[in-house]
Amino acid sequence: MEFLSFALKFLGIIFIIAMIYGLVIGTNKKDIEDYKKKIIDEYKESEEFKNLTSKKEIIKEKIQNLENVEFFSDSGYTQEEIITFKKNKIDSNFLKPKKDADDTNMFYNKKVVITGNFDFFKDRNDLAKILYDSGADIDMVVSQKTNYLISGKDSGWKKLEQAKEYGIMIFNEDEILKILGIKK
Repeated sequence: MEFLSFALKFLGIIFIIAMIYGLVIGTNKKDIEDYKKKIIDEYKESEEFKNLTSKKEIIKEKIQNLENVEFFSDSGYTQEEIITFKKNKIDSNFLKPKKDADDTNMFYNKKVVITGNFDFFKDRNDLAKILYDSGADIDMVVSQKTNYLISGKDSGWKKLEQAKEYGIMIFNEDEILKILGIKK
């Protein structure tokens, strides 16, 4: 009788554990997923989330509109300088080589850095797109792995110095236009 009492208590404990396990761990994953979704939806409706989203949108808008001098008012830059920075910034879409470019092109699979201002290419992205379409791997900084530096007016002296130090071929605007077959 004592054994039967012990066995019943043991089975009762196992049954209780199994029930708790099923409720806590979730034999029904859909219920848990629904609960998670409910918590997330409630958070998305909260003022805290709305304020975060609002701030994110404001920051995104100001970053996209670099002409907005107020955003940079503490930076000391003029509106003209900010517009120049925007023109000189190369779109990140052009910073990885194009996979299906013509592999006979001299820029194919070559690391190229663009510096300075250009008369023909008012926006560096115009030149970057041509190089990207040629299969160039456009970089922002000169390194020992750089193959070509394309240098416009007012080029960064540091980039020119490094290119000379590493023996990198430097092209000016007229030379790059000739290479690309573009007439002014």
